[in-house]
Amino acid sequence: IMKERRSNLEREVFMVFERACREQDFAVAEHLLQALEVMADRSGNAACLDAAYLSLRQRTLPKHRPH
Repeated sequence: IMKERRSNLEREVFMVFERACREQDFAVAEHLLQALEVMADRSGNAACLDAAYLSLRQRTLPKHRPH
């Protein structure tokens, strides 16, 4: 049950991270990313952390414009 709770917490933190990014509150997003890093280190499961980094990367890439 504890592992399931941690997993749920990671998903919830990730969802709030996504919301902070959508709302462009990057100071909060940074703290949430740090929390995801700690949780991934503890659990050995980096799925939510990887998704957060990918999401952040996609938000910071310039939009591709076809020629």
